[in-house]
Amino acid sequence: MRKERCLVECVTEGDGQWFVGYYDKRPWNGDASRLLVHRASILDRSPNETDIVDLGFVDLTDPARPFTRIAQSTLWNWQQGAMLQWLPGATNTAVYNVRMGDPDTEDLDVWQIGGGVVHDLAIGDRRSLERPVYTVAPDGSCALSLSFARLAENRPDYGHVGVVDPTIEDPAPDDDGVYRVDMATGEARLILSIEQVAQFDPPEFSRNRSHWVNHLMFNPSGDRFCFLHRFWREDGNMHTRLFTADSSDGSDLRLVFEGMISHFDWVDDHTLLAWAGQRKLLAPGDPAKKGLRRHVLRSLKPIYYAMGKPRWLMSKVIGDSYMLLRDDGGANERFGKGVLTTDGHCTISSDGRWMLTDGYTDRLNRLPLYVLDMESQRAVMIGRFRTPATLDGPIRCDLHPRFRDDSKSVCIDSAMGGRRRVYLVDTSGVTGKNTNNQDG
Repeated sequence: MRKERCLVECVTEGDGQWFVGYYDKRPWNGDASRLLVHRASILDRSPNETDIVDLGFVDLTDPARPFTRIAQSTLWNWQQGAMLQWLPGATNTAVYNVRMGDPDTEDLDVWQIGGGVVHDLAIGDRRSLERPVYTVAPDGSCALSLSFARLAENRPDYGHVGVVDPTIEDPAPDDDGVYRVDMATGEARLILSIEQVAQFDPPEFSRNRSHWVNHLMFNPSGDRFCFLHRFWREDGNMHTRLFTADSSDGSDLRLVFEGMISHFDWVDDHTLLAWAGQRKLLAPGDPAKKGLRRHVLRSLKPIYYAMGKPRWLMSKVIGDSYMLLRDDGGANERFGKGVLTTDGHCTISSDGRWMLTDGYTDRLNRLPLYVLDMESQRAVMIGRFRTPATLDGPIRCDLHPRFRDDSKSVCIDSAMGGRRRVYLVDTSGVTGKNTNNQDG
């Protein structure tokens, strides 16, 4: 794999802990003059319901990179922040989540769920949404939401503390799941329940398990969305199913892949690039072999940790890899075989030419960053960034790389200097070249 040094600039030098959030949120506004960021005061613990995060933007037209705060929220986590993002089609309108109502009044239910805000920065107008936003449609007309309280019970990295899930005792509730939120009126309606998903061609070992959904994402045209259906198996492994559905009403549910799926992005309206694997070695399979599987897991885990948790091991031994997955009946296929051998937060450039992804820490606690040509499937490593060993688990600081629309700049979160900061990486020297004839 070729390596290339790229210019790296920190754009958040002030006090506090700075980050953008998840890899699927591009923080640049329409003319790339403003960059959305979070600023927190805590570093080495998960936020509670009273920890405040500042929401705002960095002015990239000013060499001093001043920060303008636009709001505050207590509804956030380190992985995804307050879902701070720009409203598509509006030059300077931001969307984010906050706690709403007053816990000491009749608005307790609203406060416990939280809600979204659509904030026009030009005129200062704000309108409220009935539910917190997860992802916004490409045309900005609607958003999708889910239960962050249910996530807090099953995946604390992505949930919100201090919110209440009234269905938590129900393994697969029929009154919770994926919600469609009208961005003009703020009204929300349930379009796909967890019960519907759990009962769709259910594996035998999914019975009596607690189910949830996560990682909602619209396809490029906005007419369909994908999501992950997950539950913890009896053997302690998390089982994942990748679905797509019609974004207007949740109909035409399609099971795309089952086993292990972590990060993904849409390549086109019916193709997803995802790190995935069927993990037959760890699959539930024959109940009579349950003891053998547990023995294998107990044996592999200490070796895995002693080696510094090498993610390539999951590719070599378990068989995980990047895959192109289709929801229209087309054949699934491996992608980047032998080139990208570790899981990462993958993003496809707006023109479909480039793939951007990071990886997990090596033995020196460095996080890699790659750009890959989608045509030649040749990759270039454009950096390795150290991260403190203490920032691990739910409080980790992943790079979560995102392309600017022209693919000439990349934004990352990093704690390479001991504190969380936001950096811009100049990738024009890579994305401006034809990599088809270069050595891989």
